[in-house]
Amino acid sequence: MIDLIRSINGPDFLVIYFIYSLVIIFLLKILSNSLNTTRRHALNPDLDSYTIAVLKSKGSIHTLAQTIIFKLYAEKYLEMEASKKGTTFRVSGNDIGSLNWIEKTVAEFFHAPKTYLSLLRNKKVAKDLKLFVENSKTHLTEIGFVKGKEQLKRERTFRSVAYLLLISLGITKLTLGLINNKPVVFLVLELILVSVVFFVANSVSSLTKEGKEFLTTKTTEYSWVRNSSTNSGFSSGMSDAVMGAALFGIASMYIYPEFGALSKTFGINSSSYASGTGCAPVYSDWNSGGSDNSGSSNNSGGSGCSSSGCGSSGCGSSGCGGGGCGGCGGN
Repeated sequence: MIDLIRSINGPDFLVIYFIYSLVIIFLLKILSNSLNTTRRHALNPDLDSYTIAVLKSKGSIHTLAQTIIFKLYAEKYLEMEASKKGTTFRVSGNDIGSLNWIEKTVAEFFHAPKTYLSLLRNKKVAKDLKLFVENSKTHLTEIGFVKGKEQLKRERTFRSVAYLLLISLGITKLTLGLINNKPVVFLVLELILVSVVFFVANSVSSLTKEGKEFLTTKTTEYSWVRNSSTNSGFSSGMSDAVMGAALFGIASMYIYPEFGALSKTFGINSSSYASGTGCAPVYSDWNSGGSDNSGSSNNSGGSGCSSSGCGSSGCGSSGCGGGGCGGCGGN
């Protein structure tokens, strides 16, 4: 096998290796698509806005907390106040007896004026938010919208094996080229290229095909929420407003005068909403282990999303850099 690889000249090997890589990427994509469905989802699941926020954000307690605050504010259970500490929330005079347990946890925390960031720093509240996320995750897994740990482990194992098959041939040729003092820059660049394409095309999502289709359906159903005329009041019920916030984020509600002030509280303004940017929650893959739902670095860190706005560290992005050109693998 080594002799066969050595016998292929550099330019020919680049073409052969590129075709070989595309075949592996394509076959793994087919396999991933077959594993991406559970075939046991509910036909018309009745999910509330909080569960949908958990599904949409892949378990971000920041998104859940913001959705809860939005609902309590929209239904007049919370009031906003300006203070030296920034914007604070406190409960209004309305009876909170009809609220569910997680809503009561948040409402009771704001018995005195406090900031949104202080809510997330409170250990009891953070623990309850994590518990709600875990309960929602269990339910979403049962109805087939979220993959279980075993399914994710299986998909990642298949991806690792496929990548080893893809990279081993190129590394073997690269090693032979270096040993024989041949130019290998083109081969190195091709290895980088196929690796990037491999992981982009075969990323492992915690959502199943059914979960993604459900979100697409809900997004289409509530598309009118973010397509309303600017400065017109919200004409539907508050449950629709909360669902819109859960699906599209609080930024989507900026165009409604009654919710504009709340959107600004979380660092969202008209220009950022119009351009599709602004501070969005940092999502985590809740089945990847570690501190996924801890409210720490994986969900949003430090000053990323506070009561006074969104720091630059909260809305970061990354990409893949390119390379130059050079020689191809040696004989």
